[in-house]
Amino acid sequence: MAKIVGHEESVMDLQFIRSDLLLTASSDRSIVLWNLNTVLGGSVQQQQAFQGHEDCVRGLMLSKHEDGFYSISNDQTIRYWNMTNGMCERIYVGHEHFIFNINRLNKEYFITCGENNAVIVWNEKQTTSWQSLKLPTVTIWSVLASTSNVFYAAGSDGILYIFTNHNDRRPDDQSQTLYDEMLVKQTKIPFASVSHLKLYEENSLVTIPPRNDGERRLIRSLLDNTILVYEWNQSWKPVGHVPDYNQEEFDHSSGCVPYNDEFYDEVFNVKLNGKNYKLPFNRDQDPWIVSQAFIELNQLDYGALTSLVQCIVNYASYKPKKVENNGLFPIYEFKLWSTMKNLEAFRKKFQEFNATVDEHLRLSDEYLQVTSSEMQNPEAICEELCLALKKLMKWPKNLKFIVSDLLRVLLTNKYFNTYFLHQMESDEFKPGSEFFQSVIQCGDNLSTQLTSLRVVANLFGSVHGAEFAYKNFSYIRENIVKWTDLITNINVHMAYASIWFNYSVLLSDHKKRQNHQFKHMIMEMIQEHNKLIESESYKPLEDYHLVIIIMMNTFGNLIASKFNSQMADSHLQCLQQKYVKCFKDNSEIRYCLRQIEIAYDQYSN
Repeated sequence: MAKIVGHEESVMDLQFIRSDLLLTASSDRSIVLWNLNTVLGGSVQQQQAFQGHEDCVRGLMLSKHEDGFYSISNDQTIRYWNMTNGMCERIYVGHEHFIFNINRLNKEYFITCGENNAVIVWNEKQTTSWQSLKLPTVTIWSVLASTSNVFYAAGSDGILYIFTNHNDRRPDDQSQTLYDEMLVKQTKIPFASVSHLKLYEENSLVTIPPRNDGERRLIRSLLDNTILVYEWNQSWKPVGHVPDYNQEEFDHSSGCVPYNDEFYDEVFNVKLNGKNYKLPFNRDQDPWIVSQAFIELNQLDYGALTSLVQCIVNYASYKPKKVENNGLFPIYEFKLWSTMKNLEAFRKKFQEFNATVDEHLRLSDEYLQVTSSEMQNPEAICEELCLALKKLMKWPKNLKFIVSDLLRVLLTNKYFNTYFLHQMESDEFKPGSEFFQSVIQCGDNLSTQLTSLRVVANLFGSVHGAEFAYKNFSYIRENIVKWTDLITNINVHMAYASIWFNYSVLLSDHKKRQNHQFKHMIMEMIQEHNKLIESESYKPLEDYHLVIIIMMNTFGNLIASKFNSQMADSHLQCLQQKYVKCFKDNSEIRYCLRQIEIAYDQYSN
């Protein structure tokens, strides 16, 4: 028995050329041609060696004329060798991992497969891939063509994949979608290689056209929030996923969140019909209009409208994503007036007034039976309540206080607050309208002033309401009752102070913090209150320190917005010199002053 000895490591493949010539490929990186007719000392002699691969040579395939051959290797290359002179004439590059098998597809094309779920079709005359196919399995061990139009790929997942260019054998859409999903989950793309790409939502594949062929986008999957890589080649196709995606989705310099090619104040996670959507929202937008546009863009059922609005209303906030302050300021929570201590007494008084107005302005008995629970959670009856309020706004002036008291309680509910303004701000409740004007000007008696001022403060009960108040700030400031015209009542003064405090909370919003005129006007309201303190006209009011603390908190928020001016410096000195002296025994005022000083040191530079 003869032996063939010469390789230093494992022999990986054999290929007969003729009955007397044999090619062998080895993990020692060499290929050897043996002449079986030349035997010396019992060993077949080497006729020629082919050197060039940098790693294990795994397979061989003869050229169609058998005057050369192809070799595949762990070095990720395919080489074509001239059998006569032993030279490597072509190196085919395209695989990204080990190559395990090579086979002919037809006279001009061959196919290879390997690790990293790759099958590549090659044209013999081109050293770059003619077509690259990814399969939803880690390894493709072998490929074999049955005809020039059909080939099979053997996967490590136990599945035999069949490929063809016959149109009548194309898979149906459902099978193709399933295959694409399997493929994407298998193909891992490292974040480092796509970190330069922006993250988009799935709807961008329809709404934002590609700039060029081969363009790639990172897309968040609606199904499980996986970050996918899509590539454009006549259509968008997923080519893999990014398991280690770690890009921060928040711009701290602007306080905004990126969404497709824009930035928004908020981007909410919404799950509808088993899919995960991103709902972008700017605080100055109407939640109903945003939700309607979102439904149309994503081709959703309009039955989702209410839940989308509720998502925006419940989760929209002025509190930043990252809070770094070390003291009391800024304060992010609005001061609202929500309690109604005795609903039954209120209902009884309301019934009395209802009986005295003209019949066309009266409410039916069903409105008068609204429960305490419905008052606190009026989401289900918002439409009915707004219809009732349209009547109530036309009640006589001397009865407006009880209408305002009802409205101020309802406005503390975020959903009703948003719904009411969505319905009313273009007509019954807008600057210049009779009812809005009566609320702003407050009247000259205790009940009217107290309830009206609390309505204005409670506009901040939702982000949409706060934006309405901000949009109309100049009008409200110019037309509202002045400090000096307030009724001498601690609750009236606290309600009035809370309006300006709530405006100061808006300064946590990045865009509003840039509005220097807005900040300057808040400072003017603080100074007007300071004049009231200096005149000592507050002294008849018991517990007036509660009003002072609200206005000090307003000033603290203003300082935290980096409001640097001579007015602010002067007011701080006034607090340090006069307030401490006048209220030296009040620990709350001393604490608040200390927190203002901390904020001043932190934000004034």
